[in-house]
Amino acid sequence: MTGAVQIRSGRDADADGFIALIGACWAEFPGCVLDVDGEVPELRALATHCANKGGHLWATEQDDRLIGMVAAYPLGNDGAWEVGRMYVDRACRGTGLAHRLLDTAETYAFAHGAERIVLWSDTRFDAAHRFYEKRSYVRAGSIRILDDLSKSLEFRYAKPLGGLSVEALDAAAAVSAERRLAEILQACVEAGASVSFMPPLPLDVARGYWRKISADVAAGARLLLAAWSEGAIVGTVMLDLGTPQNQPHRAEMQKLLVHPDFRRRGIARALVERAEQAASRIGRSLLTLDTIAGGAGEALYRSRGWTVAGAIPGYALDKDRLPRDTVLFYKKVF
Repeated sequence: MTGAVQIRSGRDADADGFIALIGACWAEFPGCVLDVDGEVPELRALATHCANKGGHLWATEQDDRLIGMVAAYPLGNDGAWEVGRMYVDRACRGTGLAHRLLDTAETYAFAHGAERIVLWSDTRFDAAHRFYEKRSYVRAGSIRILDDLSKSLEFRYAKPLGGLSVEALDAAAAVSAERRLAEILQACVEAGASVSFMPPLPLDVARGYWRKISADVAAGARLLLAAWSEGAIVGTVMLDLGTPQNQPHRAEMQKLLVHPDFRRRGIARALVERAEQAASRIGRSLLTLDTIAGGAGEALYRSRGWTVAGAIPGYALDKDRLPRDTVLFYKKVF
């Protein structure tokens, strides 16, 4: 295929192309059966179907052949929209087309009042999961069981759109966020953040770290928060709840990270504030942390009313392998 790629509004007349595209994508997975008239008759007039739901449908064509599609429509009055019917021809994957299609759907939804995007993806579609996770979607809620010929099980993914949003991640969400959180950790370490790692930090090492954190979240030993801005995960912070038996009222705040491209936007402050609120809600009334002396973190914690408990000279090395002092803070939250 050599012609220009065009994204346009989908039409009911595209039905044969849509059915052929979806059928080809499903055929890549054993057991996936596309029974159009028995299970998805809306494919015969999908543009009308989406319009009746208050949404829109897009098609991508090249050399007079449909090679991609996506739809978006509101779910109710709570600002949630669903992205669905996201398919790209196998030969066109890795070209950026999927990103263009999802950008189109997200932009349209946001312009029409969407505050949150949700989508469903078959548990067999591993490549699609990696794509959505790269786009800062995280697993949300239970697996959906469909009573269809394909015996489908579907993961629910979601993310906030628009401005700054901070949310707690459960175990499934933490696992699906590992890739993006690893990228943030790597970028922060490369930018000089003193967060237990030294540059250069390989991405697989960073990913391994977050894999351990996800296990702790599943075990109830950590509370993990993530910050989204402009539809992307850009920051995180966690509370270590694995305190000794005689300290059930305490938690340690750790790994306050904001991607260097998104700093000075109030994201770190929002993460700390939400972490303090979360600690109070779960009965952890005393928070502690340590941070490099003289850094942006120290100024932030002081401005949030944290109290200096002391300092340890030469506690950690900076990116130039020089020893730096660490300041110990605590704060009571109620």
